[in-house]
Amino acid sequence: MGNKKLRLHKTKYTARLLIKNENDEYLFLKRKSKKKYELPGGQVDKKDCENPKHPTIDDFLNAAIREAKEEVGDILFEIPGNLTNIKYKRKNGKSKTEYFFETKLISGTAKINEPKNFKKIKWISEGDLFYGKRKISINTKIALEKKIRRYQTA
Repeated sequence: MGNKKLRLHKTKYTARLLIKNENDEYLFLKRKSKKKYELPGGQVDKKDCENPKHPTIDDFLNAAIREAKEEVGDILFEIPGNLTNIKYKRKNGKSKTEYFFETKLISGTAKINEPKNFKKIKWISEGDLFYGKRKISINTKIALEKKIRRYQTA
């Protein structure tokens, strides 16, 4: 039986990691079923939460780390910091909140750990994400733009 997905007030939650390497590139995966690149991460399960009725930012962070390790293997990275969250309505009218955390790779080689789900893994530069031909999800693009604005105003 599968893991129970976290839903509060009919909202679905996901958590993703923005992992940067020493070349200032970000780690992305491409699903077999989609045309766009996405960040490692995925659905938040109830087991990720100390108290599923009152999840904390640490619960979402734990889910992002768990999902990333499931998808790209046992890489070592700095303790992630909270980047942003994005709330929106999906096409089916249901609410979703996506949490993004940023971190830096310390060691290890990322690889596709779930070949049934993913067909490609790639480190992509910020410039290539915004000005190249790489397609990424709109929420990832919004999260990256928030990150850039935050550093420009710092």
